[in-house]
Amino acid sequence: MDAIVMIFAAALLYLVALPVFGLVVGVMIRILLPYGAGVFLLYLLALYTCEISQVLTYTVGASILWVAVMLRTRSKLQLFRGRLAWYEGHYASALNVLTLTRFMR
Repeated sequence: MDAIVMIFAAALLYLVALPVFGLVVGVMIRILLPYGAGVFLLYLLALYTCEISQVLTYTVGASILWVAVMLRTRSKLQLFRGRLAWYEGHYASALNVLTLTRFMR
């Protein structure tokens, strides 16, 4: 009986749990990584330029601005490339913001 339960648990793990875990990790890398990388860069900048007591305030304020600029740039990207799916345009938006470039048609 224990062997049947172990076989069922292993099948459930390989057929359901691991693919769902892979999907979650893939979505996080595809969508959230550009935003997280920007926040991390802002934190490092604050760490080297501000006093220790101001690092958290600066990082939170600049991170809100970073996300707003990224989302605005992504919406502008839709004007040039047409309708984007929910998972498209995040890396292009980060690249345009970081390099201060304009969109190319």
